[in-house]
Amino acid sequence: PQSFEKVRPAESYISSLLVEYLSKSRQMLPMKIYQTYVLPYKSNLEVLSSFAEKGKIYNTLGEFFYQHAKTLLTNADFQLKQKQFSKYQQEMKDLELLYYNSKSQNEKKDASRYFKTVQDQLAQEKQALKDYDNEKRLFVYHCLDYFAKTMKFSSGARSDILDKFCALWFQVSDEETINE
Repeated sequence: PQSFEKVRPAESYISSLLVEYLSKSRQMLPMKIYQTYVLPYKSNLEVLSSFAEKGKIYNTLGEFFYQHAKTLLTNADFQLKQKQFSKYQQEMKDLELLYYNSKSQNEKKDASRYFKTVQDQLAQEKQALKDYDNEKRLFVYHCLDYFAKTMKFSSGARSDILDKFCALWFQVSDEETINE
């Protein structure tokens, strides 16, 4: 039993391998992987004594965050959602004008009813955009953080990590919350 403890890998290392596997096999959504396998073991990483082991784990997690951050940053669905949101905003303005300029009570009633429907759709789109943006910021932040820690604790593959780190950082350089 005591000798097994000496060769048993750290839970953080096992968790990082699960993150890598689940991410590559797409068996779980990235946010669920983050919540299940990264958050619970995050504090365990700080107590590891082996710099090499820390470097491997940080690199594996950094790659996970990098792959998903790249996907989020180049996602065409996001632009589509933004266009849809703008369309709903314009519809609301048009309906408001129709309501105030209409002389007929039936037109006002129909415009009011449709206004409420569009208002609900707008609220849903706004929440979806907010959730998407929050996830993007979270994954970009963690990617940059883990890549910086990888470079700190690892001696190998620094140039590759540095290239990814810089490329991502420059891509989101206008994001004040990330740059803080």
